[in-house]
Amino acid sequence: MPDYRIYLHDGPETQPLVEIVEAGDDAEAVVLGEMRLLLSSAFTHAVVSLNGSNVAFLKRDSQKSLDELAARANAGRAL
Repeated sequence: MPDYRIYLHDGPETQPLVEIVEAGDDAEAVVLGEMRLLLSSAFTHAVVSLNGSNVAFLKRDSQKSLDELAARANAGRAL
């Protein structure tokens, strides 16, 4: 599984906290990033990247990728 980086930001003037996570694909990495962002109120936003390319930009009110993952899971059950 590829190593994704989650850059957790608490403001524009500080260096982000960087966490490395393993994920099967971009969608899973984004969900892990959202979960990590929501675990602490200290962070305002996060960037998920793979090999230096941004995969997602997440804000505290972001819910899109969780909805997409749920839709994929439901579509898989329908098959």
